[in-house]
Amino acid sequence: MYADDIALLSGSCRGLQKMLAICSDFGRECDIRFNPRKSQLLTIGGDNPPLLILLLDNKHVQWCVRVKYLGIYLLAGKTVKIDLTVTEQILWLLQ
Repeated sequence: MYADDIALLSGSCRGLQKMLAICSDFGRECDIRFNPRKSQLLTIGGDNPPLLILLLDNKHVQWCVRVKYLGIYLLAGKTVKIDLTVTEQILWLLQ
């Protein structure tokens, strides 16, 4: 079984790493697979720390400036931002 459409929110990278470890442990116990290659990290309220490595199932998770979650693109930055460009294009095509 695979896990998808999960968002983890943390006030710190240390807290996020703890949550990733919990997901890894839960996955092993319940036979659920998390794919680190399909997982992404995003910072809101600061800059992405590109030298900081966070792990999911002992594999590196990539830092990104734009992450798609449930059809909406979230943007990294000082404040919460979303990119609706793709959504607007789809709605325009449906008219």
